Amino acid sequence: MTFRIVLAALAAAALPALAAELPAPIRAEARAAGIPEDAIAFVVQRVGDGATLASYNADRSLQPASTLKLLTALVALETLGPGYRGATEFRARAEPVDGVLRATWC
Repeated sequence: MTFRIVLAALAAAALPALAAELPAPIRAEARAAGIPEDAIAFVVQRVGDGATLASYNADRSLQPASTLKLLTALVALETLGPGYRGATEFRARAEPVDGVLRATWC
């Protein structure tokens, strides 16, 4: 359902800049998903010149939607490639004793 809200927000980019009222397609999807209108904020800008095409509650600070993870994943895939494997290291100052690593605090 959230994906459809994002699509509706992108579709709203074809509309003139809006500030006071939530576009009808987004309002309908939000209501269907049980999302209150005051929990929604967005700005749609044209990449070429940065012109604002649509906005709603643009001055409100809200937690980013989980869809922001998609953007992060896309940048990681484009930058690192799909075959990238990260390496994790575990470091300690002490040696394990009988398979147990005891913490030392100092």
